[in-house]
Amino acid sequence: MFSKALTTAIQHLTDLSDANKALFNAVLSSRRLKKGEIVLQEGAVCRAIYFVEQGYLRTYHNKEDGSTINLNFTFEGEFTCDSKSAMKCEPSKMSIQAGEDTLLWIFDLDKVTPEIKSHPTVGQFIRRTAMQMLLASEVRGNLLKIYTPAERYHYIEQNMPHVLQRVSLSHLASFLGVSRETLSRIRAKKG
Repeated sequence: MFSKALTTAIQHLTDLSDANKALFNAVLSSRRLKKGEIVLQEGAVCRAIYFVEQGYLRTYHNKEDGSTINLNFTFEGEFTCDSKSAMKCEPSKMSIQAGEDTLLWIFDLDKVTPEIKSHPTVGQFIRRTAMQMLLASEVRGNLLKIYTPAERYHYIEQNMPHVLQRVSLSHLASFLGVSRETLSRIRAKKG
C-alpha cells in the first residue's frame, strides 16, 4: 500500500520496519481529489494528517468581510493538517483544498491515538511531523513580520520557485499579504 514517496517521508521521521509498516497501513488511506475539492472544511474538527503524494493543497481562512487569506501551500512530499484543531479537538478556523488534482495519504488520528502509548514509533512520527509543520509555519510567519513585500516575493523566487509556477497570482498575493496589484508591480520591477 505504501508509495515510494510516502515510505521515504516516513523513514525521514521514524523507523519503518516491517512491523511498523503494518501499523501505519492500519491507520492510512489514500484519496484522490479534484482541483477545488475540500479535504478539511472550516468548522469541522481536523482528525487527520495529510501527506501530499501528487498535486498540492492550499490552506486558507475565510474572513467575515468575504476575503480569503492563504496560509499555506503543501506540495509533494510534505505533510499538513490544522494542528490546533487536531490537538484541541475544536472546530477548524481554516479550510484545506486541492489546488490541483491531488493524491493524498491520510493518517487517521482517531486510529493513531490509541497506538501512541503501545507503539513509540507512532508517537515519534506524530511529534516529528508536528515539528516539521511548525517550522514551515514559522517560516511564513517570519516572512510576514520581517520582510517587505518585495523581499517576500524574492524569498519565494529563491527558495520555493515551484510556488510561482503552480499557484495563481491571486492566491500568491494573499499568501504574501499583498494585493494582486502590488504583486504585479513587484513582478514588473523584477523583469
